[in-house]
Amino acid sequence: KNINSSRELLNKIFNNLFLLSLGGLIMVILYAFTVSKSLLKPIIQITDKLSNMNENYLTQIDKNNLPVEFHPLSDSINTLTNKIQTYVKFKKELFIGAAHELKTPLAVMKLKNEVTLMKKREASKYEETLKLSIEQINDMNKMISSILDIGRQEGAQFEKPTELDLVQF
Repeated sequence: KNINSSRELLNKIFNNLFLLSLGGLIMVILYAFTVSKSLLKPIIQITDKLSNMNENYLTQIDKNNLPVEFHPLSDSINTLTNKIQTYVKFKKELFIGAAHELKTPLAVMKLKNEVTLMKKREASKYEETLKLSIEQINDMNKMISSILDIGRQEGAQFEKPTELDLVQF
């Protein structure tokens, strides 16, 4: 029996199904790229905003431009930037205060020593000036030790924890 016409019909059906499948695959790939691009847009927006931030330029992330799913993330980032701003502000104030507190005793010591050396004096005056200088130096050492203690405490927060076998310890 001659089945050529049936074979031709089956080939046409196969070719049409193949072309439809190929077209569908291309459409699925285009749709996947479109969806992934739209999903990545807020992440790229947040990443760009964060990469441009530094100690002097900390801004809040506007969550109105982001999808609802990203609002908790933007709230967390905004809270973190607020904490960083507060930390930087207090750190600057600490250094300014410390510099001022260290500079004052130095100025007193320098002035007292210069006045003492302007003319010949009795030994007790030199001794008094040296005792005052030593007292000022001791006060400055206490301030410097306090500043170093603050730095050590701050650094201790970032030390890596170590695992310890309590039974063996």
